[in-house]
Amino acid sequence: MKTYVRHTGHVPCPECQEPLPRLLFNRSDGGECPHCNTRILVSVFPALFADPKQERVTENNRQDEDQAGCYFHPHKVAALSCAGCGLFLCLLCETEIGGRHICPRCLENEIKEQSQTKLVTHRVLYEQMAFALAFYPLIFPFVTLFTAPAALFVAVRYWKAPRSLVSTSRWRTIVAIIGSILQILGWLAIFSGALS
Repeated sequence: MKTYVRHTGHVPCPECQEPLPRLLFNRSDGGECPHCNTRILVSVFPALFADPKQERVTENNRQDEDQAGCYFHPHKVAALSCAGCGLFLCLLCETEIGGRHICPRCLENEIKEQSQTKLVTHRVLYEQMAFALAFYPLIFPFVTLFTAPAALFVAVRYWKAPRSLVSTSRWRTIVAIIGSILQILGWLAIFSGALS
């Protein structure tokens, strides 16, 4: 039985899913799983346990007879396999997303299918929207009767929404909440003064 395994740092037994010891790898006579005693033949390519973050820039970067080559760059040693399709990849071709290493084709397919939730291609910046609703309409004060509650709603409703990748604080949201509350209190004071 052939089993293809993605790069996870270990090779599991196909029966019991326990990690197999390295002494069973690439033996022509095979061996037995020490956990369930299943007869097994394990063939792995040498770069399976290589650190994906350290590319070898020496002659080892060229494919030898006993090493797998990258699908896209056959002259380069494969460092890992794609989690999407299983193709062998060099470190130039792989992209790590959410702990998975995928090839350029799978990355493109996931973007097209929008199945990759961890890949952010655009983001709505609710904190900037709340800030703009709270303060830009101050040029025309009567508009704040509508924009202040809208700013407060956006700031509170999307408080936990993902922020900008470059922003580290929520100062715009906090200032928008304070500003819109002050504007609402101002309108309440005007209406209560007009009714008195």
